Order: sequence, then C-alpha cells, then structure tokens
Amino acid sequence: MPKPIRWNPRTLSILFCGFLIASCASQNKALRSNITEATKNLQQVYKTSPRPWPHFNLLNYPIIFISFKEKIAQRFIKGDLQDLNFKRWHKLIPSSRIGFDTLKIESTKYLILHVDNFKDLSPMKLTETAIHEGFHYFAQDEWRQQKQETGRGDIYPLQAVPRYYRWEMRESLIHFLNSKNKQSLQRFSYWYFKWKTNFKEEYENYTDRIEGTAQYYTNHLMAGLNKALGFQPQDEFEVFKNNIATNQSFQEMFSLSYESYVLGTLSGMILDRLGAAGWQKTTRLGPSPLELLARRYKPLRDNVNNEVQTEFLRASVREMEKIDKDGQIDKIISGLASAGVLKAFIPSQGKQFSSFSIKGVYRSFFNYPGVKNVELIKLSSSHVISGPKMSFKFLPGDFWITAQQTPCSKKHGTILLFEKENVELQNKRLSVKANSLQFKGSLKNHQGTQWFCIQEQL
Repeated sequence: MPKPIRWNPRTLSILFCGFLIASCASQNKALRSNITEATKNLQQVYKTSPRPWPHFNLLNYPIIFISFKEKIAQRFIKGDLQDLNFKRWHKLIPSSRIGFDTLKIESTKYLILHVDNFKDLSPMKLTETAIHEGFHYFAQDEWRQQKQETGRGDIYPLQAVPRYYRWEMRESLIHFLNSKNKQSLQRFSYWYFKWKTNFKEEYENYTDRIEGTAQYYTNHLMAGLNKALGFQPQDEFEVFKNNIATNQSFQEMFSLSYESYVLGTLSGMILDRLGAAGWQKTTRLGPSPLELLARRYKPLRDNVNNEVQTEFLRASVREMEKIDKDGQIDKIISGLASAGVLKAFIPSQGKQFSSFSIKGVYRSFFNYPGVKNVELIKLSSSHVISGPKMSFKFLPGDFWITAQQTPCSKKHGTILLFEKENVELQNKRLSVKANSLQFKGSLKNHQGTQWFCIQEQL
C-alpha cells in the first residue's frame, strides 16, 4: 500500500493562492473577450442593418465599460476599443449598484456600463444594453419634453382596468402582425383612446414615448445583428416574441412602465410595415408611437373580456399585498395630508449618481397641499442623498418620497415625514429625537400643514 502524501501547509497555501490567481486571470480574460466581441457586434450591426432611426449612429458616441472587481476600464468610440488606466479612471467614475449611467468627464459625455452589476455578461447582452441605453442617453438627449410627461411608475393604489385595456392593445397589435387584418388596428385604436380618455394620469407618463422607442430601436438592431451573424431568430417580430411577449409575463409584471417597452416596440414595428414615413421625427417632437398608430385608424368598438379583466383585478390585489405588506404606503399617504405630521424637504443637489436599486416606482395622485407629482420609490438597496453639507441614508425596503414641487420649492427633491412629537423645532433648527439628526432651515405653514425647508445638515 503506497504511503499517504503529506502536504506541507506552506505548499498548500502556495498552491491555493496560485489557483486563485489563475482563476481571477481567467475571469479577467473572459470579461475582456466578451467586451471585445460586444464592440465588434456594434460595428457589425451599424455596417449591415438599415438604420431604424434617421441620423443616429451610436458608434459616434463614447462608451466606457468598467469593472471594479476585475480592475478593467475600456473606452469604445468610432469603432476603436481602447484600454484605459484603471487607477486614474476609477477615481473619475463613482461605483454604482445599477448597470448604466452617464457621466461628463473633461467636457465629454460618456455612457458608463458598470458590468459588475450585469447578471448576463454575454457579448449579445452587452451589445443589447449598449444599444438601448445609448439610444436613451445620446439619441433622446435633445428630444422635446412634453408638459404632460410627468414621470414614470404605476399609480397607487394599483388599478386593474387600465392594465386590462393595455392588454387588449397588445393583443390587437399581435393579432395584426399575425393576420394583417386592419380591423385589429381599429380595435387597437378603440382601446388606446378608451385608456387615454378614462385614465388621463396614466396617459401623462413618459415611458410610452421614451422606453417604447428605445426598445423598438434595440429590437430592430438585434434582429439585424442576428441576421448578420447567422443566428436565429432574424425577423423583428420573432425577436420580440423571443424576449418579452408571453401572456403570462404581461399580466405578472403588472406595470405601466413594462407595458411601454412592449407596446412601443410593436407600434413602431407596425408603423414601419405600414410605410409611415417620418414617424420617428414626429415622435421625437411629442407623441408616442402608440399615439401615432392609433390616430391612423377609426376606432372599432370591441367587447370586454370579463374573464381576463377579473384576472387583472386579482393580480392588482396580490401585487399590492406584496408591495405594501407592512403598511408603509398607507402611512405615507396619510402623513402627507396630515396636519399632525411635519414634512421636511431636501432639494435635489446637482447630479445625483445612481448608487441604488429599486423594487418599484409608484405615483400617488392624492391631493396634497402644495405638492406636485409625488413618487414613492421602494428601494432594494441602501441609498444616500448626498451633496454639500448633506448626507441622509435610506435603508433597503424604505420608500424614498420625491416630488416635483412643494411649498418649500418649485424644484424636485426629497420629502421626509416626522411625527411632530418625535422632533424639536428651535431657532431654525430641526432635531430628530430618535437618531439625533439635526437640520438647519426654515419653517413654513401651508394650508394647515407644516413644512421644514432644509438648507443643510448639522
């Protein structure tokens, strides 16, 4: 029987460290390879695909791929991928918990892709993300903002009927693409204008135009890339169905924002197939692809599918039970209207780097004295509001309350709610008893409510 091998502990340590180094080097090499393939894909798609958006070429704009884990920083512009000095560039680019952001460095605006936060690092996913976010940050940068485009997110309490109407819109568009029956587009027009007329607050969102066009653009180019590389599927509609178009996901997502990706892609695709020349320029100036398509057809009355509408009602109840199982939203809504709760306001301070991730955004359309466009953002990670003389932290699971206008300011900012017995007001100072926070500012009385307008944190 052979003698057992006795390993020296130091030898084992050296072998283990050597394994880690080899493993890390392999991960670094694989990531670099994926980024290189993604940039080749971008060159390929703009070389071979008809441009779905006139006069826009993402290759003319700079993209930075950065990994803090692998200490990689690479810049891609005009077909050239360059290695950057990580020690210098990681000081210029704040880390982020989301996958993308824009940043102006030395007078140049960059799209930053934080690849450490990507679940899928395949070349195709990196390509798709660069196209979609690049379209947002560069093509849409100069678009005219419409006065009615007030924000994104679902109105709370969640409403089942508009979700059902938009499901009918989607069904009509898919039916047209499968059958070429123009009555399907008349039915789409019927449900679209029924939704627009009855749910004005939902219509006043920007995602149908902004996310709808970005997803249409991405879908178009990814279909062209599949064709150039010999991958399947190659038809735009098939690419769409492959990605986001199952009945189950549309109901389970239960989100106005999610629907915008789907309906915008389908509407843009159909406008192309109908030969609607110049629709991209028109939507750049105002209306969404959905609006442009609905205007082309006289509405044809359609019957309500009671079974599906009831399922959306059940889904809304299930979703609200998940979103607000601890009753936070109810407390926020009553607190904003209550005279017994002090509202403190922190104005947004310049560029807020996206260092947080979210579970959902909900818009509240209750009537609050002097407050406009309240958004309740449920956080899935901690978030710090920082700026000159200010650092306030929210924890995962908290709702971050923002508004476009308050009695303190017409500028966007954050609202903090405090029960009056839990704070002390003295000499333009607000002290929070529970955590010793202190703020300097001024007190305002507005329509029976009290606001403390924060200037700085002490």
